[in-house]
Amino acid sequence: MPSADSPEWLALGHYRRAGRGWLSQADGKGFFFAPNGKTDPKAELEATIAAMRDSDARCRFPARAGYIERSGLPLPSRDCPRYAEWRKTIDADAISLVFADAFLNNPASMYGHTFLRLRRAGAKGGEWLLDYTLNFAGNPDTDNGLLYAIKGVFGLFPGTYSTFPYYMKVQEYADIESRDLWEYDLSLSPAAVDRLLAHAWEMGQTNFDYFFFSENCSYQLLTLLDAAEPTLGLSA
Repeated sequence: MPSADSPEWLALGHYRRAGRGWLSQADGKGFFFAPNGKTDPKAELEATIAAMRDSDARCRFPARAGYIERSGLPLPSRDCPRYAEWRKTIDADAISLVFADAFLNNPASMYGHTFLRLRRAGAKGGEWLLDYTLNFAGNPDTDNGLLYAIKGVFGLFPGTYSTFPYYMKVQEYADIESRDLWEYDLSLSPAAVDRLLAHAWEMGQTNFDYFFFSENCSYQLLTLLDAAEPTLGLSA
């Protein structure tokens, strides 16, 4: 049966130890079904199971639904056309980690930037430019340099996940900013790739406080990989 102590459930909820309890790093209210779901993994699990019996929760949280069913608790079937269309568009069967070199003209990129390339099944030749990427970045709300630095250091910008075609990232980083891109293929099983994409869809329900030096793009990608393969423990 599903357990709130399971590493997979804790990874899906982005829970971290906070004293004697738990605290999710997710900050968007739409990410939780239980009123105290941000601090109580057990309450959130119970509320999620209840919601998936009679609402569109399964379509909003396919990775959670997958965990619950793999744990031996069947859920009502439900068509999810938006999610199915998104998965068909992404069409990925492998993942690469991409590192863009530092760009000194942008304080947020002084140490480079990382994102994931979602490699499409059967892509040949230059078709790899049509792959999609999964990116996490802070969303600044000021042009004031001092305020920008203060907010970035203290986590006052909301950070969100987004997907873009890979050719747009190549244009942005390599063509316009003359930054090298380094790719590293990840050894993820097909099941792990499937879980990663399902959880990526769930990330559209929330945002995270963005910190320049800690909970930044690289860290958030590690949490996503932990949700795909909980035994890795990369973000612990």
